[in-house]
Amino acid sequence: MQCAVDRPAVAQGGSGQALSPQPSGAPVPCAGTTGYAAVDPTLVITTSTHKIVFGPAKIPGLTISADDGDSWSAPLTLPDAPTGTLLHPWLWLDTASKRLFYNVFSITHGTCTDGSGATLWFSDDEGTSWTAQSVGCGSDDWGKVITGPPATDASRSALQQSGYPDMVYYCATGPTPIIGPDHICYRSTDGGHTFTQTASDPVSASGDGYPTAGVVGPDGTVYVPKGSPSGLAIAVSKDEGDTWNDVVVTGSMFVGTSSKNWLSMNVTVDPQGNLYAVWSDDSDLLPYIAMSMDQGMTWTTPLGIGAPGVKTSAYPAITVSSSGAVAVSYYGSLQARTTTDGYYQSDKLPYSAYLAYSANAFASSPVVWSATFNDPAEPVFTGLSYEVSEYLGYPTFAADGSIWAAYLAGGDGLAARLSFPSP
Repeated sequence: MQCAVDRPAVAQGGSGQALSPQPSGAPVPCAGTTGYAAVDPTLVITTSTHKIVFGPAKIPGLTISADDGDSWSAPLTLPDAPTGTLLHPWLWLDTASKRLFYNVFSITHGTCTDGSGATLWFSDDEGTSWTAQSVGCGSDDWGKVITGPPATDASRSALQQSGYPDMVYYCATGPTPIIGPDHICYRSTDGGHTFTQTASDPVSASGDGYPTAGVVGPDGTVYVPKGSPSGLAIAVSKDEGDTWNDVVVTGSMFVGTSSKNWLSMNVTVDPQGNLYAVWSDDSDLLPYIAMSMDQGMTWTTPLGIGAPGVKTSAYPAITVSSSGAVAVSYYGSLQARTTTDGYYQSDKLPYSAYLAYSANAFASSPVVWSATFNDPAEPVFTGLSYEVSEYLGYPTFAADGSIWAAYLAGGDGLAARLSFPSP
């Protein structure tokens, strides 16, 4: 892994302009490829030994680094791996149990008896061994696992009986591969061994477009972002997915069915339950963040977080470490998209791997640090379309305060770290 000490992060204000003079303590970007082909990359850091697990590595494999990304293991052979055309890998760490979850969808060979569903693996020894099973029977594409506390007494009782601390949710589109149009969710109270389908769906034949993974709040509320004619919408469930209500991020433009920024949105929550939304806006294709302290009923004014010079962004993913401390990974281009949509058709623009970080997003004048993990003169890829990438996994805060994120570079997985100087 190489660090670009000559290209540190740049601090900018709420206007998106670089601050002058620049404050001291600029974090430094470091990055290196895994050496293995990847699609739709995700990355987690294990809780006990702080190993970095990167997925995929030659799909459906995973690769692990025990030395901060300087070297990577050969792709792990996962048991009962599906065959056919494998798509949309997703890696998730349940911090409460330390269990790793990983799922992959086969467009040609569903794992359920009716040909639907995907493969879900989980590991309780930080990736040394894995157990496989079918998941999401009745759904198909785009499956993702998220975990979090229960919201109902019934689930609390069931979790106590099973001995697992968190709810496990799996959501995927269906009933038809690729086109959906529903987003079907399932929940588990035994650590993901068995699932039941929720009573209703966060997206159902409404033309809202594909949602992303979502997040579970500290009180068990589930949030799933999606597009809407009124702006970026978030489907909110307070009963573990049985009913949903939509809230809209004030000031956003995000229809969701527009292919020019399809899938370019995410949400997360902090330990206090504050809600954070990030998206690439329809108006200018630049990334924005907004926060809510009341579960989406009211929102802060959207804050532009695009690095100075960025004119097009895609697939922002957001993580928080504490209230107001946010990290957003995304692909960005210094050129504006003028032709094609960048999804069904390549936009032929050069893209770099960016990360934005703010320690004080709730401040009246927040400071945002922006870094690129590659020299923009040498893009990580040229020409965005669904064949190149469709999402990024969430960034991850390491125990030492550094921020890790997963990208693609030349078709291989790119593991990146933003490191802060010692006080």
